[in-house]
Amino acid sequence: FFSPTMFRNASGKTVEIEVSTKLASSELLAKKFKDEKVLGFDCEWKWDHRDGFARYKTLKERVSMIQVASESRIGIFRLAQHVGTTCKELIAPALKDIIEDDNIRKTGQSIMGDCWRLKSDYGLKPKGMFELSFLHKVI
Repeated sequence: FFSPTMFRNASGKTVEIEVSTKLASSELLAKKFKDEKVLGFDCEWKWDHRDGFARYKTLKERVSMIQVASESRIGIFRLAQHVGTTCKELIAPALKDIIEDDNIRKTGQSIMGDCWRLKSDYGLKPKGMFELSFLHKVI
């Protein structure tokens, strides 16, 4: 089994894991990642088990959680627990800035699907995304 507490960064320290369930705490948490050059990035959403297509209408169902990771910290933004129904009520400004900052590389598996949802559902303009699956033939 794997636990995040088993991972050590370059300094030999365990990573901090922070979870945010409110917009105000999401803003504070996102600010901790603003100076990073490279981040791990992933989105999660409610899955329609009937045929695999997401037919959900609310933004909270379309993207329920965003995970951001640096070498020293993991941030889990539980959008589905935020109060509100609009992008401005669910995505903290600092998190939006990270998503739309071309100077911060966001890396992930199937990250383009995450970008598509953030663009089409939330109206964001994701930039600086790098698809890790492209590396499978290189390594």
